Amino acid sequence: MTSSAGTLSPVPEGLVVTRATPEDWPVVTGWAADEGWNPGLSDTAGFFDDARALFAALTGDAAGTEVAIDVPEPNTAAVAMVAEAGFMTSFETARMYTGPVREFARERIFGVTTLELG
Repeated sequence: MTSSAGTLSPVPEGLVVTRATPEDWPVVTGWAADEGWNPGLSDTAGFFDDARALFAALTGDAAGTEVAIDVPEPNTAAVAMVAEAGFMTSFETARMYTGPVREFARERIFGVTTLELG
């Protein structure tokens, strides 16, 4: 854990921090779905090797409720996936850079959130 000063702070007793493995994802996605995680309300990027499975797990019980996800337009597979699920555009944002654009796996980013908040 990192403090505001950027130094490591002690991990609370009993808490174990590990990197999730592919075998952990059913538990993680189940927890996220149970807790009502909404990619449009979380301050994170959604990275997942099987985006359709994650999308289905997180939206499976959402019938009749509003779900928001900020899909990056350069990932045409992500745009197609949410369009097939009946999502529609409600607003757009623009990613802007002051320096060179860093290389990253755009095809693996299916949700980027809080861009509208600056």
